[in-house]
Amino acid sequence: MVAVSGAEAVSVALLFSFGFICARFLLDRLVYKPLAVYLFNTKASKLMNDEARQAKIVKFSESIWKLTYYASVQAWVLMIIKQEPWSLDTMQYFDGWPNQPVAFFRIGTIILALHDASDVFLETAKLCNCCPCNASYHSITFLRKLDEFPTTLYYIFNTMLLTLLVFHVYWWKLIYSEDED
Repeated sequence: MVAVSGAEAVSVALLFSFGFICARFLLDRLVYKPLAVYLFNTKASKLMNDEARQAKIVKFSESIWKLTYYASVQAWVLMIIKQEPWSLDTMQYFDGWPNQPVAFFRIGTIILALHDASDVFLETAKLCNCCPCNASYHSITFLRKLDEFPTTLYYIFNTMLLTLLVFHVYWWKLIYSEDED
């Protein structure tokens, strides 16, 4: 890992911010909106008024941008974690505990990587929700938030992980009830 000093870190952050804004603008104008117009130019969407179609196009392009961002960040995080010797060996998550310099960095990193992976599937589900395949929205959300919850880690952080599971059930219920309205 390369460490950068104060002024250099600020310039890297500003450069990243500018690049991020440019990428968003270019992808939105050149890829996402034309794709949305193409997808919503069907017989079924012609029955919608122009205002409703424009709202769908805006929602679709926003969701596909978020999907691009979340997928890119998740791929980057997984590439970084994969380089660590403890990433695939769960017995090394707590080596040196309780005298680790950063207490639960290893296990916290793995939990966040698993948890943030659901954002990719959630945005994919939102894209499916914009289109006629509404059932996939609920199945992706259910599978990602509930079925693939990291059950092998229960014995370590049982209370915290069960609380997170309760939140997932609650969030899935909110998403499902929002869609029915």
